[in-house]
Amino acid sequence: MKKLNSLAAVLTAGAILLSALPGSAKADEEQDRRKASLFGGSASRSGTLASLSENSSEIVVKTKISASQLTKKFGVKLLATPEVLKEQGIFAVKVPKSKNFKSVLSDMKNSSSITSAEENMKGEGKGFGYTLPNDPYLNNQWHLSKIGMPVLWKNYSLKNKVKVAVVDSGVDATQPDLSGQLLKGYDFYSKDSNPNDTLGHGTAVAGVIAAKANNGVGVAGVNPLAQIIPIRVSASKSINSVDALAGLSYAIKSGAKVINLSYGFPAPNSIEFDIIYEAYRKGIVVVAASGNDGKSVNYPAGYPTVISVGSTGKNDAVSKFSSYGGALDLVAPGENIATTMMNKRYGIGSGTSFSAPIVTGVASLVLSAAPNLNPIEVEYLLEKGAAKLSSSKNGWSTKAGFGRVDAARTFQTDFPSIKNDSGNVRSKARKVTLNKAYSDRYDYSGDSDWYSLKVTKNMKVRVDVSGVTNIDSDVWMDQYANGKSVSPVQYDRAKISGKESFTRTLKPGTYYFEVYDANNHWSQQNYSFKVTALDTTAPKTPIVYKVKSRDLIIKGKAEKNSSLLLKKGSSVLAKGTASSTGTFSVKLKTRQAKGTVLYLTAADKSGNKSKATKIVVQP
Repeated sequence: MKKLNSLAAVLTAGAILLSALPGSAKADEEQDRRKASLFGGSASRSGTLASLSENSSEIVVKTKISASQLTKKFGVKLLATPEVLKEQGIFAVKVPKSKNFKSVLSDMKNSSSITSAEENMKGEGKGFGYTLPNDPYLNNQWHLSKIGMPVLWKNYSLKNKVKVAVVDSGVDATQPDLSGQLLKGYDFYSKDSNPNDTLGHGTAVAGVIAAKANNGVGVAGVNPLAQIIPIRVSASKSINSVDALAGLSYAIKSGAKVINLSYGFPAPNSIEFDIIYEAYRKGIVVVAASGNDGKSVNYPAGYPTVISVGSTGKNDAVSKFSSYGGALDLVAPGENIATTMMNKRYGIGSGTSFSAPIVTGVASLVLSAAPNLNPIEVEYLLEKGAAKLSSSKNGWSTKAGFGRVDAARTFQTDFPSIKNDSGNVRSKARKVTLNKAYSDRYDYSGDSDWYSLKVTKNMKVRVDVSGVTNIDSDVWMDQYANGKSVSPVQYDRAKISGKESFTRTLKPGTYYFEVYDANNHWSQQNYSFKVTALDTTAPKTPIVYKVKSRDLIIKGKAEKNSSLLLKKGSSVLAKGTASSTGTFSVKLKTRQAKGTVLYLTAADKSGNKSKATKIVVQP
């Protein structure tokens, strides 16, 4: 057996990237920025009341007050809530029929006593269906050869076991290929410590990841070294927010290094975002299915700190059912995947529910080889090592992400050089000067570049970040005082590949700018960052020569090349432009009567306007 070569060789380089993962001291600030990018506006508020499902009556709320105070203040009834959520101040409540659900939810979202409030949505488990042939599928696992597993089996010797949480419908512990592969789990659906599967979905997902290999029975998992932590959150083709949140929290506390989420909700949830970000902060890789409705990527797959996975068939064509969009990261085989089933049986499953665990399996293989890698590094290796299905500059597309996962290529992938990268934390921000362009890249998954600008006088500036193919550039701008972000503002006006540009009026002080991709994507294409000083001095008041009632031309002098606007009351009579020497001639359409009062203003190219010159028409 060969020892690890390329992946092992980058372990020392990995230490360079480790600082990219937010440490506890700055994680809250970074979390707020990414949250604002996703939800918009204040990072502590989210959601839209217009998207509520019919017959909504339950809310998941993260509160700063006690449960009794919560129910009294908003007139809601406390529902049974897992202890793992209560510890975080998260509760499920029911709005009485006598109250208006939208009004209560709105009151909670706008209350200073509430951190987050979201509808307790029901997520669809589309793709749970599968056929159950009578014969085993050991020789039908086309996905294993497709992602290069035979190369790993032949050339690499891995020994480190990796804990993988499967938040799903539970796992059938009697399945022979999963015997000895399961650790202690929990059932949040039945509220006991026996996460036994009654649906079959979780058992199938677990088998794709960790079914025993070379035991002469059934099928082989992508990573037989994975130890599955079964967490049951559903017993049907739907799942509610509270159980999903509890399952995620339990996975984090259980010591999982990878979490697989083969379910989806139609909209983001700020509480779910926070819990997943906590996993990311603690170095846990989170992988989720993109969805099976052939539309936009579902959540939690849509969060930037989650590796979202779509589906492909045997010929690498993206599956028609595979959900796609700007948040998609990778694709993996998801059609006719042979795996473990309940009752000691085997069968096949189709859907992104089975694509995600293939990526989870490869991610856990990477961590088996290099346990100290963080989520940023693991994601980059998976994406950079993927088989490209797009000819774009960074190999990404909305349909296929960075391509189809390839385990063999992942193990031969190196990290990018970040020798000249701008600092990825505020304290290491690159100092910039006005009117000078700086070049950098979105070097790796989750890369962010910080810049600082010292301003010595009141001025107006324009900030420009050039567009990069397939990158959704975001710019965060603020000041920093007493350990806190001051007057933050976030810009994400352009679409993917577009340029970000905005103007701001600044007072003396130091300003910080963070540039990052909204979806944690990367590119080898450079972007430019530039802060341009704009003229804030208003033009001098125009000088107008005497105007008589018979005149059709008004002449005078104004700032060179300035734009002129002639008005009578609120009506615009004429426009003109001063010459390069400052002279102007503004033409009137009709003569003006004696005593008529007109006003003429000049504006420079920066938009600064002069005081108006009062003109009284002479006889």
